[in-house]
Amino acid sequence: MRFLETAQRIIKNTFHHLSRNFWHSLAAVLVTALAIYSVSYFTASAYRYQEALNTFKNKPQLTVFFKDETTEDEILTLKKNLEAMPEVKEVSYISKEEALYLYQEQNRDQPELLEFVTADILPASLEIGTNEIEFQESIARELSNNPRVENVVFHSDVVQELLRISNTVKIEGMVWAGSLLTVSVLTILVIVGISISTFGREIEIMRLVGASSWFISWPFILQGVLYGIISAALAAGLLYVLPYIKTAIMGETNWLFFPGLGVSHVPTWLLLKLWAITTCIGALLGAFASGIATWKHVRT
Repeated sequence: MRFLETAQRIIKNTFHHLSRNFWHSLAAVLVTALAIYSVSYFTASAYRYQEALNTFKNKPQLTVFFKDETTEDEILTLKKNLEAMPEVKEVSYISKEEALYLYQEQNRDQPELLEFVTADILPASLEIGTNEIEFQESIARELSNNPRVENVVFHSDVVQELLRISNTVKIEGMVWAGSLLTVSVLTILVIVGISISTFGREIEIMRLVGASSWFISWPFILQGVLYGIISAALAAGLLYVLPYIKTAIMGETNWLFFPGLGVSHVPTWLLLKLWAITTCIGALLGAFASGIATWKHVRT
């Protein structure tokens, strides 16, 4: 019973601190929410680019076209050699007849394109899927030197650009988010320190009546924890609604000065996962910053 009474008093004091320093609390929440939103936004962006890269990984990424004089046995021998390579995930052989069938299916609504096309004029090919996109270029270069190969087609520019953007988003996101999280910790530390100074007389009275340092400190620590939890909820809400606002106001046009508005709609499962993770991060950061602030002012 005594424990419950103590917990109730601590919670009551926590909300008393929040209400008495409302504008300071609002500033801490907004700064922390911006930091957490940045973490969530860059994580969602990295997920989108990784999703695009995985799309390439799950499809044949290289198409090798052979010269007409190349025999089927030669192609199947090369197919077997490619399948033995650890970098290669799968290899599919497309004969001239299969190439004709695929061409007819793709252009069945345009009969004028089918009239003079026969299997003889279409090249046989191999479709190659690699375990990692980075292997494409080296395999394509090696196949291009084969005298039986007419042409090698792969989306090198697209892949390299996706890799570059994905890596840039990850690096810049970590730097930017880390900087904002550091600022939010310092903001909470300063604001909790101000709050402690505001309650200086009350703290002295509590000490005189025998209150422990932990009893005095816990409301301020919980204050920081609440900053983090509220900020995470606000950041998740922004991540959810901003794409709808952007679409309603600007259509698909990106707003140069507010790139965060250009984020795509985040899948529900990812949004909930980010919310749960950032709530824990926010609570820990708030507790950490508040703990530092109270250590000097209260526990000494």
